[in-house]
Amino acid sequence: MKLTRILLPILVVALSLYSIITMNYRFSSVGQLLLGIFFFITGYDDIKNKKTGWGGYFIGGGLLIIIMSIISL
Repeated sequence: MKLTRILLPILVVALSLYSIITMNYRFSSVGQLLLGIFFFITGYDDIKNKKTGWGGYFIGGGLLIIIMSIISL
């Protein structure tokens, strides 16, 4: 889980920078999908470890982002 919490934001930032630099937005929906997965994993970890009360919001936001990015594919 720790590897995915480090790797997913790096991939999202790399895809976003690629899109901005090249003006090619073909991979923007993939970046959004990875961001939604990252939010979902963060919320799941928060609920599992009972860190904060934001876990449900992260899961809800992550699911919303995942659904919207799948629709836009």
